[in-house]
Amino acid sequence: MGTVFAIFSPTGGVGVSTIAAHLAYFLSETRETGILDMIPDFGSITDILSFCPKPSSNKFPLIFEASTPILSELTHPKRGHLKVFVMPPSLMAQQIDWKAFIASARKSFAYTILDLPHTYLAPELTVGLTYADQIFCVGEYHWATIQSLKAFFDGCDINLSEKCKVIINRSEWLPQEVIDECRLNLGREVYAEIPYDPPLEAARKIRENSAFGKAMKRMAAGLIPEDTP
Repeated sequence: MGTVFAIFSPTGGVGVSTIAAHLAYFLSETRETGILDMIPDFGSITDILSFCPKPSSNKFPLIFEASTPILSELTHPKRGHLKVFVMPPSLMAQQIDWKAFIASARKSFAYTILDLPHTYLAPELTVGLTYADQIFCVGEYHWATIQSLKAFFDGCDINLSEKCKVIINRSEWLPQEVIDECRLNLGREVYAEIPYDPPLEAARKIRENSAFGKAMKRMAAGLIPEDTP
């Protein structure tokens, strides 16, 4: 059975999709990996992974039946082990049994990445958080973002909280005193920091040799069990 990683932030615009895409890309170097863009009406995963033109609802039909609980898939052009599943339009997404999809993905892939929406009103968010094995909560060293993360952790039950790890995307240079204050107020250990890189928009493609890309490759390597062939 494979491992399911959910990438989430209660604050939008902090690099959740960019981190999810890079993580899936590097995990798929040798093992079957699936990434599911769960942002309604198509998020940015296909853009980051350089699918051109971006799939539309007409080009990307939904295939989801009780006997085959899975969405139709795209194979990444540079990574044969990487399958990409794009969120259908909102009305169709409401009919999907996301629990069944995640269970199917767990059987099909060594690693499944869920790119989750940040709105608490999205039903797929609850399913993704509940059935993921690990949740990477993404933030930046900004007061509002840190407070949002802290509020999320304060509202988690113990089972959910134990699955959560903090990733800080350092998308800009900040004084050390600001960083120290943010760390103190978060009140939780930071699992990984993605180092300072050019503005986040410049990293919204897979950039293997950038500081961002190298950090994500190291993070992916750390998630692979040592006895993996």
